[in-house]
Amino acid sequence: MRADRLRLPRVARGFTAGTWLAAGWLTVVAAAALLAPVLPIDTTTVDLRRRAIAPSWGHPLGTTRRGIDMLALVIDGARRSLLVGAGAAALAVVLGATAGLLVGYHKGRADRVALLVADTMIALPSLAVALVASLVLGPSSASLTVLIGVLLSPGVFRIVRIVARGQSGLGYMTAARSLGARTARILRRELLPNTLVPLVAYGFVVVGIAILIEGALAFLGIGAGPSATSWGALIAAGQGSLERSPHLSLAPAGVLIVTLVSFTVFGEGLQRDGLRPLRVGVPRRGPTEPPPVAAASVARRPARAAAEAVAPSAMTVRDLCVAYHTPAGPLPVLDGVSLDLTAGRTLAVVGESGSGKSTLVRALLRLLPANGEVTAGSIRLGDEELRGMGAAALAGVRGRRVALVMQQPTTALNPMRTIGAQLTEPMRLHLGLSTTGARQVAVELLERVSVPDARRRLGEYPFQLSGGLAQRVCIALALSCRPSVLLADEPTSSLDTTVAAQVLDLLDDLKRTMGLAVLLVSHSLDLVASRADDVLVLHA
Repeated sequence: MRADRLRLPRVARGFTAGTWLAAGWLTVVAAAALLAPVLPIDTTTVDLRRRAIAPSWGHPLGTTRRGIDMLALVIDGARRSLLVGAGAAALAVVLGATAGLLVGYHKGRADRVALLVADTMIALPSLAVALVASLVLGPSSASLTVLIGVLLSPGVFRIVRIVARGQSGLGYMTAARSLGARTARILRRELLPNTLVPLVAYGFVVVGIAILIEGALAFLGIGAGPSATSWGALIAAGQGSLERSPHLSLAPAGVLIVTLVSFTVFGEGLQRDGLRPLRVGVPRRGPTEPPPVAAASVARRPARAAAEAVAPSAMTVRDLCVAYHTPAGPLPVLDGVSLDLTAGRTLAVVGESGSGKSTLVRALLRLLPANGEVTAGSIRLGDEELRGMGAAALAGVRGRRVALVMQQPTTALNPMRTIGAQLTEPMRLHLGLSTTGARQVAVELLERVSVPDARRRLGEYPFQLSGGLAQRVCIALALSCRPSVLLADEPTSSLDTTVAAQVLDLLDDLKRTMGLAVLLVSHSLDLVASRADDVLVLHA
């Protein structure tokens, strides 16, 4: 099995009795529908000697006015009802999930337009629209399936969009972009697994809704071909004999109702008790807008200033200005920041909360939020200008030449993917290594950052790691493609004093042995005094 294979949420054993009953009923209905062609049932032979027989041991659901066994007809009708319901639900999930992932991740104007279209479709009565469309399209199972699927897709879209919007702001999404992952890969590998729990659960509810719409149309004599057997058509056929033979309508109606309730109960049970996503319950900070920064200045240790004058800069920033677009107009955040990152040296960025330290780090990799923009200045990596670089070229720089260590290690790792899958992906993406080769390098990286029992850790999930181990894994992830510049955004803020010291010792060792140019964001002046070669102060 490939280490990076998409993993579905695990099914736990915490189902309630109602959920187990619903699952059992759905299993029986699905098995009957699938095995209908080979079961010894007859839905065509007319036998007037047993016409309109009430339910009995020989005929559990009775017989029709033509002597045909009602149970056989219900089983035959289950094939069409489940086929249309499952097909429409699958189409609704594909359409709604794709649109929800795209607009939830990108946001902006496309999100507003898509939401307006979805709300308009939801406001329209689905049954009435399906009725009119079926009259135009004619009796066809295929067209009915597509029609119902399109009508139900806005509900799926709204659920996936909400989840995607919430997940897109978490650290592991920024970490994936900082490692050079393209949008399609981020949606498929990072965002989609974290939407599977509500998506799978709601998918069962959508199947029930689709079966209900198909049954209602069949009851009205629309949507099904003249020879098609459907639960709705069976209910309609027995309407004329309700007084003499009520079982002709009540039997298929009862099966339909129990099936619809079972889909709803099972879907809710999955989301509430059954699906156990591997996630870390770390509260996410609310959005904040940092105040403007008047200026940035650099202080250097005099003893090392001469050495830096000779060593070439790995990254050079000149007169960098950043602003956030707000309804009241552009809000300047950074104004005229200049700095040099040199191989084998650490530049510490200090300043009060909200002074723009994290904004500076994100700006260097062009990972600002959608309303953030670098308005002026230059960001040079060696001889290349990053500010105007295209998306494809920039994806080759992120992770490969410049890497990022996030502030919160527990949110910087995808909770739905193993450590091994996340460590090997950048190496396969940037270095072209095979899965086996990348796993071997991953083990070596974990050992280098002092993670015990490294090979076993590849199969673990982020929630199984302590904060210190998670941060070491994040550092190994940042170093996986041997970058020349390492941006560390408060890498010890969530760790205790002892573990923080160990992480800082590790960064110092890696700086010396690998010749890294390190930018370290910190609030602690004591840490800066003992670890930094140069200091950048953001204030006011």
